[in-house]
Amino acid sequence: MYRITKMNLFDIRNSEASSQDLGLSQSRMASLWDSFPKYLRDSHSLEPASCMPDRCFCEYVRIGYPHQISNTYSSLFFVFISFVILFRYCRRRWSLDFSQGRNDRYFYESTHNVLFYCFSLFLIGIGSAYFHSTLSLLGQFADVTGMNFLASFILLYHMKKIMKWNHLIRKYLIVNLILIVFLIFIPEIRRVLFGLLIFFSLLILYLRPLLNYLTSKVGNKSSSESFESNQTPNLEIQNSKYFEDTTKFKYLYFAVLAQVIATIVWTLDLTKVVCSPQSILQGHALWHCLGGVAAYFLFLFYESEKRTKDFTTT
Repeated sequence: MYRITKMNLFDIRNSEASSQDLGLSQSRMASLWDSFPKYLRDSHSLEPASCMPDRCFCEYVRIGYPHQISNTYSSLFFVFISFVILFRYCRRRWSLDFSQGRNDRYFYESTHNVLFYCFSLFLIGIGSAYFHSTLSLLGQFADVTGMNFLASFILLYHMKKIMKWNHLIRKYLIVNLILIVFLIFIPEIRRVLFGLLIFFSLLILYLRPLLNYLTSKVGNKSSSESFESNQTPNLEIQNSKYFEDTTKFKYLYFAVLAQVIATIVWTLDLTKVVCSPQSILQGHALWHCLGGVAAYFLFLFYESEKRTKDFTTT
């Protein structure tokens, strides 16, 4: 009898300890959950965006959904551009050059390049449309996340060429996971992060043609010395000049020009220097369209680049 009582007391103490541990773990989970922003914890409550009530661009805010008609539907232009690029890639993929293994386009060397680029544009369109439709913090999070996905891809894609990386999947996911964490806990720096991504992307992008130009100069010098000494020229260095000549930089200039105009329009609309709230023509909607055009021209620039390792000087 004493034994049973002792066992019962032991079980009771264990149950009390386990309940205390369970309560402690639940409180820790609750405090961790409470550390997340409200717009991520409660899907039924749409917390207003940080630009509310009167700093969400020029367009008039309607009572019902979508709150901003022009800005909402113009965002879908990014979705349209993503499908145009994907269709262009599929048509080339099924062409004779691809079927016979004669793909000479660097951007098409990996299907992930096209998929990441198109997915980023698709996410920008859907996220931006949701943001302007609800003007909520959750929509703001989705909008900025899509832009970071595109900017990080551009940066990593340019670094891939310089660093000679084979794949971008792991690096792309890790970078965007870090950006998402920053957006969740420090949303105030969203524009700073996006600006830094674009700055370093353009910096690497414009440094690469300079490196190619310097390499071509070295190639010309090496070729002349080899000719004088009756030696075979360095074909790899010569081909870097051929790579420079086949890249259509005009598409890059068109993309930068479209984006610069879009940024000017975005600033004028945000500061309401040029503003007509009731008009169907909105500056921010024009920013969406020009941004999609810039993304398409940037894709054409990427598509024009040829791989040098398969070339010959015959």
